[in-house]
Amino acid sequence: MRLPLLEEAFGHGVADGLARSADLLREDDAALDALAAEAAAAARAGRGLAVARLTALPAAIARRVVHRWLLARGGAAAATFDAVRRVLANLDGKSGRWQFTAGGGLRVCRRGAALAAARPAASPVRTGQQQPGEKSRFLRRDGTVSIGGLRVTVRRARGIARESGPVGRLPAQCTIHAGAVRGKRLAVRFRKPGDRIAPIGLSGSRKVQDVLTDAKLPAEQRDTIPLLVCGGEVVWIPGYRVAARYAVPGPDAPSLRVTIRRALTPRIRPSRASPPRR
Repeated sequence: MRLPLLEEAFGHGVADGLARSADLLREDDAALDALAAEAAAAARAGRGLAVARLTALPAAIARRVVHRWLLARGGAAAATFDAVRRVLANLDGKSGRWQFTAGGGLRVCRRGAALAAARPAASPVRTGQQQPGEKSRFLRRDGTVSIGGLRVTVRRARGIARESGPVGRLPAQCTIHAGAVRGKRLAVRFRKPGDRIAPIGLSGSRKVQDVLTDAKLPAEQRDTIPLLVCGGEVVWIPGYRVAARYAVPGPDAPSLRVTIRRALTPRIRPSRASPPRR
């Protein structure tokens, strides 16, 4: 209904009334978001959520806490209204064990006193893509390749693109010195026993396993984190610092910008006829 028609039906003050209502709704939304942020911090159990904390919350806050959690763990495809509803509807059962798959392939489950969410470690991949444990997938110096449900893009650039975000979170980006990889083959693969990285700012090297453990990544996710390697040496872990030998020396130095993101997955329609398994 257009504003002139509303004014004709309800009087000339309707525009001011709608504006006031919008302001109040914005303020209410901001207040609920602030409360939800505090509640989410209190309900955190590792990378999951404590069931007892959730069930003690008002419904409006609990919905927002679960939505924020699903969004952080699986993106917008996972954080749908239906997924939030299914999580909240199954918090009271005494069995304490159920699971379902949300949008984007995110597996949401309850194990006793906590909720957990993760992408399956052995998710199906298209022909020609790499799965954990397979050989390295070599990269083009300018182009994109697919690997294990990921898309890896390399672009020639200059200078440094700052990396941000927690270890293992995708999409992620780094820049490495183009001269350091000249004459070598740049590749992406999953971790192997004994992998180490010698990052900028550290004297010596660290085990890749220790980096992922310190980042509090669940054990089932560590083998799904892609590694950028060159000549058998680990150059970068997404979200972590690049290896010192491959650091870009200055803002104008030639570099390669590497971006790793998850491949787009088809939207999964929730099934009304398949409740969470108990």
